[in-house]
Amino acid sequence: MGSCIPRYPLWLRLHALGYDPERLDHAAVTAFCGEPLEAFLFEYGVFIPKRELVLMRRRVSHFDPDVPTPYERMESLAD
Repeated sequence: MGSCIPRYPLWLRLHALGYDPERLDHAAVTAFCGEPLEAFLFEYGVFIPKRELVLMRRRVSHFDPDVPTPYERMESLAD
C-alpha cells in the first residue's frame, strides 16, 4: 500500500529548488526525480527501493502531458 505525501510541502520544495511547480517542463521533472525526490520522501519516512525508483524515473521520462491519460479521456466523456 502507498503512502500519502502532502502536496503543499512538495510544491514548496520545488519552489525552493528553483522550479515553478505550475509549469514544470520535462527536464525539471526528470531532474527532481533523482536525489531531490529521494531526500524529500525521506523526510516523510518514505523509502522507495532503487528498482522502483528506476522504474518510476523511466515512466516519468516517457510521460507526455499533451497526451491525456485514460482517466482524463473517460472524464472528458462525462462533459
